[in-house]
Amino acid sequence: MNNLVIPTIATSLGVILTALIASLAISTSAQTAAECEGISRYTDPKLTLKSLSTAENNLMYEGADGIKASAEEIKNLSSLVSLEVGGESEDEIRAVTETILNRVKSDSFPDTVNGVIFQQSDGYPQYSPAYKVGETEPEDEITEIVIEVFTEGNEICDSDIYYFRADYYHTWSGAVSEFNIGNTYFSSSIWAD
Repeated sequence: MNNLVIPTIATSLGVILTALIASLAISTSAQTAAECEGISRYTDPKLTLKSLSTAENNLMYEGADGIKASAEEIKNLSSLVSLEVGGESEDEIRAVTETILNRVKSDSFPDTVNGVIFQQSDGYPQYSPAYKVGETEPEDEITEIVIEVFTEGNEICDSDIYYFRADYYHTWSGAVSEFNIGNTYFSSSIWAD
């Protein structure tokens, strides 16, 4: 009798272990599929930020040039761009977004989207409207452009364009604007060479 009990227990344990492994594999596949679904939804350039509002804030998306950002960071970027150049041309919006993302890619600035948006110098934000980002709902058109730039990369600015200014460019530092689009001026430096 004892000889029959041991193989039966071993067989039962084998069946339970196999079921447990299969269950873990299904769970992992479902999680991976959900993450992939979130990424594919996110990278659709027609997607607006409002449809991203249900995305998990800790889910990271990879954009062009290896930039990674969460849904929260993309919303913050869209809000900042809305505050900086809302109502301006698509090219101005695109170029400002490219300029901000150029900083993320550069070793001279923080390496995250939020790090760049909220970076301070001498206690002042690099982008003056940064303090309003959390309370600003970005415009859908701007969000679509931001997502497109994030996923597809630069179209207008070289990778070393880090600065922009609306209406005029600082001349006190001796730097000159490299180009302008509408009333927004762009440069690789705020200091003269």
